[in-house]
Amino acid sequence: GLAGASSATVVPAKVDRKSVAAASVAASADSAAPADSTELPAVDEQTKTAQWAQVFATLQGAGKADKALEYAQVLGKLGERSRELLRLYKESVASEEQLFQSAYQEAVQAHQEKQEAEVQAAQEQLLMHAYQEAVDLQVQAQQEVEVQASQMQAEISLAHAAAAKAVGAHEATLGRVPSKLPRRQGMPHCQFYMRTGECAYGF
Repeated sequence: GLAGASSATVVPAKVDRKSVAAASVAASADSAAPADSTELPAVDEQTKTAQWAQVFATLQGAGKADKALEYAQVLGKLGERSRELLRLYKESVASEEQLFQSAYQEAVQAHQEKQEAEVQAAQEQLLMHAYQEAVDLQVQAQQEVEVQASQMQAEISLAHAAAAKAVGAHEATLGRVPSKLPRRQGMPHCQFYMRTGECAYGF
């Protein structure tokens, strides 16, 4: 198995041992780049690095240092790609957070504006109700005053008529009967006479 392979096996002369070692170390380091465990799935980087080191040592021991170098190069590229993806992922997370904050602030503002509009509408409704009540009370008071004035006018007219009849009766007992109705120049016609055809004062 891989665990039993010797790391001391001589590497063929056509491949530089230092190049393979450097590439394998770099690739292992790239693949072992720290990951944000709060954002990405947790990975045992130490175990993964040890496994790659064992693979590289086994390939070198089997005389396939060129293959080990090829894997190391590919692993290095994958490491670079992983770091680039991680950077893009973090940028995406940051952008999403900014978007959320903007949307949240707008939602809060819209909610506050709605509440303020509802409060204002309720206040306007109360004002309109109070104004309508005031108008109704004023109309009712005006109607009551008009009724009372009409009743008072009727009572005054009845009193005048009674007084006029009493005066007329008194004049009749004395034998004094007026020959014609009085004339009042510039004054309007008597409404009582125009309605009844009689003089409220008995003339």
